[in-house]
Amino acid sequence: MTDHQEMLAPYRVLDLTSEHVHFAGKLLADLGADVIKIEPPEGDPARRRGPFVDDIPGPERSLRWLAWNTNKRSVCIDLSDDAGRERLRRLAQTADIVLESFAPGQLDDLGLGYEALSRANPGLILVSISPFGQTGPYRDYQATDIVLWAMSGNMSITGESSGPPAHVSDDGQSYLHAGGDAAIGALIALTQRARSGRGQHVDLSIQEATSRGLYQVTGSWDMTGRNLPRESRPSVGDGKLPWNWRCRDGYVMWLSPVGAGAARRLSGFLNWLDEIDEGHELRSLDWEHLDPEQFSAADWQRL
Repeated sequence: MTDHQEMLAPYRVLDLTSEHVHFAGKLLADLGADVIKIEPPEGDPARRRGPFVDDIPGPERSLRWLAWNTNKRSVCIDLSDDAGRERLRRLAQTADIVLESFAPGQLDDLGLGYEALSRANPGLILVSISPFGQTGPYRDYQATDIVLWAMSGNMSITGESSGPPAHVSDDGQSYLHAGGDAAIGALIALTQRARSGRGQHVDLSIQEATSRGLYQVTGSWDMTGRNLPRESRPSVGDGKLPWNWRCRDGYVMWLSPVGAGAARRLSGFLNWLDEIDEGHELRSLDWEHLDPEQFSAADWQRL
């Protein structure tokens, strides 16, 4: 491996996922893997979903498609006929990882499940992403992002304490959680394969992946048997800052970063303050070594 080769450059990934979890393949592609997006003959449906570049529709102009499929290659394969399925089997023999988000059992019905593919390629890693996993009483249930956000528990802690539970956005926050965990699961399986020589079937539930975002909420229940109210959010020092700040046209969520990497993460914010001729004194703060306990509530409020 040369100094210029990216971390996953030796590996090939077949991406059979739906538009909701294209993020998993993007992460692996960004790390250097050769990710091949498998599309139906008419092209992936996400190509036809807006918004579009310059508001002009087209299969190469969907911003959502471009964002989640950066660095991937593409091939059209019709999985509804025998010839297409055989073509995928041959391609899978050259792959290290296959990502898929079909309904549980659907790939098996097509003769493309883990048992079938691993017979020809024992080192293959199949990552299956579904709303509630491949087994269990909910395996055949379908779900939208708002359902997964609610059933993961995140909706109970999202929103103002005086208002109802809230959905973060319509952009598919739960699917992003799942895409990240799917990429991590694939890498863990690759590590195990390096030791054993065998691949494996990684079963990822979007609902479970999203529930990991609860952080201290699940820990509080495990340790104290108490559900934290919505206002119990992490804060910095004694500032007890709100997360939601009112603006002229709505609200923005903002938390001030401190510690390693803080200056880099704050650079855009500080540049914007310079443009509007505000916040010059903030440039003098050593954000990398700032002790948040030394900042008073008034300091944080002014910031």
